[in-house]
Amino acid sequence: EGWGTWYRDDMTTHALLPQGVGLSMHLVNASGVVLDKVQVHAKAPGDSLDAFGEVRAGPHSWQGSTYTEVNVVWSGVNFTVSSAVLDSNLLLLACRHALPAASSEPGRASALRTESARLVVTPALLWSRTGNVSVMADTSKIVLTSAGFPSVHAFVAAPVSSPLTGARPKDWWESRMSEEQGVPTLLEEGLGGLVTRFQVGDCVGVSTGSRLQLGEIKDTVRSAQRTEVARYRQQYADLAEVYEGVQSVLAWLTVYTPEVGLVTPVTRDWDFFGAGYMLFNWDTFFTAYMLGLDRGSK
Repeated sequence: EGWGTWYRDDMTTHALLPQGVGLSMHLVNASGVVLDKVQVHAKAPGDSLDAFGEVRAGPHSWQGSTYTEVNVVWSGVNFTVSSAVLDSNLLLLACRHALPAASSEPGRASALRTESARLVVTPALLWSRTGNVSVMADTSKIVLTSAGFPSVHAFVAAPVSSPLTGARPKDWWESRMSEEQGVPTLLEEGLGGLVTRFQVGDCVGVSTGSRLQLGEIKDTVRSAQRTEVARYRQQYADLAEVYEGVQSVLAWLTVYTPEVGLVTPVTRDWDFFGAGYMLFNWDTFFTAYMLGLDRGSK
């Protein structure tokens, strides 16, 4: 239970269990196209970077209770979404960075580095939960209510130069059906969200429970990152990077499915046609073995 990256379709979505509500950081490029499903994909030779985006899974504490980080380069935008949990409340921080020269196509570097974009903080009722969601641009507030649970209040802190506006449901907010599962995805019911301009150097923060200033969110999330990485060094010394890689992969792979609860497959999207996750014997054995070695994974 608690906040975590439990929702399989999008690595920027942080879901609260058992309530089944979520908050996402969705990027909208200069053409109005939305990146609503950040996922690690296997790319074939010749695939365009903009077709899938370049996703790098960063540090991820067990169950996301301390810190998570994912970096995405897509459509000329390089940004990182990181999180921390403070007193059971979620803090999200999305920051845009300059585009690495190696990630841009020849002749497009200067144009891509200044590509305009918007960031949408999107609320959702996940896994077909029933309830209500309210988005209030005038107070930078989102309220998520899953039936049978107290409401979750989220507050968005954007740069002063980029005031928040409300997103009305448009064609890319419309209710969608998952090809694999036949159930509404996190964009169900066209809820929209809170939109802000997202330039290089900008950060956007989200806090649940109580309203925090952007500086407070930055400080808390970055402190959580330092604490998590320091733990690797303290416990594993020269093997800290090896351990970080193993833990991060296993933690990012752990997702929630209504049929069985938490599951750790060998890839987040290995869920076929509503039949549930496919767990191959060989892979599952090693995944379970690695998880069993660390007390914090339980």
